[in-house]
Amino acid sequence: LDTNAYTGTMYTFPMVNVYPNVVDKPATLALTIQGLDIVDKVTNSKQNIFNNKYAVLLDSGTTLVSFPTDLADSMAKFVNATYSASESVYIFNCPTNSDLVDFVFNFGDLKLEIPLTSFLLLPEGDSVCGFGVLRSRNSFITLGDSFLRNAYVVYDLDNYQISLAKAANNTHGQQNIVEIPSDGKIPGALMAEAEMWTGYTTSSTSTVKVESKIPPTTIGKEPLTMSASGRVVIKTVTKYTCNKSS
Repeated sequence: LDTNAYTGTMYTFPMVNVYPNVVDKPATLALTIQGLDIVDKVTNSKQNIFNNKYAVLLDSGTTLVSFPTDLADSMAKFVNATYSASESVYIFNCPTNSDLVDFVFNFGDLKLEIPLTSFLLLPEGDSVCGFGVLRSRNSFITLGDSFLRNAYVVYDLDNYQISLAKAANNTHGQQNIVEIPSDGKIPGALMAEAEMWTGYTTSSTSTVKVESKIPPTTIGKEPLTMSASGRVVIKTVTKYTCNKSS
């Protein structure tokens, strides 16, 4: 564990078993999310997308993030993105203020603010951008590289735990490696107290009214991605592209 690679407090969450009828123990790297907000720092506006418990899969093998369709549509509406059936992605005019719009992932004890920049799919030329939030075909939420590059994650498969903290942006190559004991109790980390997701319900989603506060303009910033290696998350560079919509 590199304590210089994250900022703030690290919290340890129990993994959740999304297949209780198949296995007795968690078989995926999933934990509970409590809600999601979008904050526009320019207009000082805040939009709640959901405040229900969901099981979320942390998947470094997935490039983007995916949400149930109604939630994905609400997120896209806030940034003035519309769904393109031909591209199977939301598209919109590239915004200039993507660093000033945050998606606040609420895990209860921990809230991670992820800038809109992390979810931009940049065009190869003079074209529209893609909004890197996919529609899920089920009730799962999957958080891939675009989310993980903003987090420092420790997977404890022996004790069925996942520890999360905000990734540090500038470590200047200085590491402070701390050994993780066999009981999984990370030095300095706190055990999460938020209630766990315990299963699917017939009303796991809620409808919210979303109004966009973001003007349709342009940006030219190349995002980074992150993948998992062992227990920790390592930064890599990837360029996303979005074909011009016809």
